[in-house]
This record gives sequence, structure tokens and C-alpha cells, in this order.
Amino acid sequence: MSVPPQIRDTEKLCPCIRGRYRHLVDIAMARGIYLVTIETLRHPDRQKYYVRIRVSWTLKSKHLSQPPFGLSLAVDCVPQDYLTHPLWNPEGVQWEEVGEIAETLGLHWAGRWKKKRV
Repeated sequence: MSVPPQIRDTEKLCPCIRGRYRHLVDIAMARGIYLVTIETLRHPDRQKYYVRIRVSWTLKSKHLSQPPFGLSLAVDCVPQDYLTHPLWNPEGVQWEEVGEIAETLGLHWAGRWKKKRV
């Protein structure tokens, strides 16, 4: 089975998320943290693949097409400085700052989630 490619288009984000995400990118950039958009809208087969390889634990991701407009309610991004690090440097100091900015904008930050096992 072929896995559909990642979609990075921020226009595929629900407007309720898109504006906040763009604001996050701008604030982070002003602080010297350059965010790279990794994924917005996700094909269901890609989500199944993520569950299978254990990088996600749900088939009900908010990255999937959400009613009523078929847009994503989630976005994955990473500080550019961490792109070449294993697992994107989960202990890196920039994550905490990005997460705090996101939360001030009313976004949820995955760094606060309790990790679940598949």
C-alpha cells in the first residue's frame, strides 16, 4: 500500500486555526525561532500508517478532514533548528517556548499531552 504524501498547505487549515497558526509563526520568528510546517490536512490512509508505525495512537486525528468544510483542525510544525536532530530534538528548549506561545493563542500544544501507547 502506498502512503499518501504529507500536505503542508496552510490553506487546508480551518480558518479558526489558520490565523492563530500564522500568528504563532510570526511571534516565534520575531523571537528567532523559525517554524517549518510539516503537515496540515491528512489523508486517512496516512493516518492509518502513522498508527501502524506508532507515531500516532488514534484514527480520529484532527488532521483528518473535519466537518463541515473538510479542513484540518491540527497542524504539525518543528523549529527549523531541530529538523536534522533525531526525533526533532524533543528535549530542545525551543519546544517549550513555541508551546507557550501556541497556548497564549488558544492552541493546544502536544507537548502537554499524556503519551498513550498504541
